[in-house]
Amino acid sequence: MGWCALPYAAESTWGVHLNPAIGEIEYKGLRRHLTPQEFKVLSRLMHSEVVTKNELYETLKGVPYDPRDAAYGRVYIARLRTLLKGFPLRIHTWSGYGYQLVKK
Repeated sequence: MGWCALPYAAESTWGVHLNPAIGEIEYKGLRRHLTPQEFKVLSRLMHSEVVTKNELYETLKGVPYDPRDAAYGRVYIARLRTLLKGFPLRIHTWSGYGYQLVKK
């Protein structure tokens, strides 16, 4: 398997390419390297209309959501928002529900 040892294929949304072989996101020559956890979250957002907070937690930890650990997913969303600067994507928060990847 590739860089993050996950069964993901290369994918593209709005001209943004996510490459699992090297853990990288690319748009018109702009590249950012992702950690395996950041990659999992961004890939999940690219595949879903909206990702609930529970789904995000399960994607990251592989276990059902634990409300005592509610901030866990928010950390990765914040990191991805920083990494996506310069890309035509942003992460929208649906208050009390979850997150959605949208075009700027």
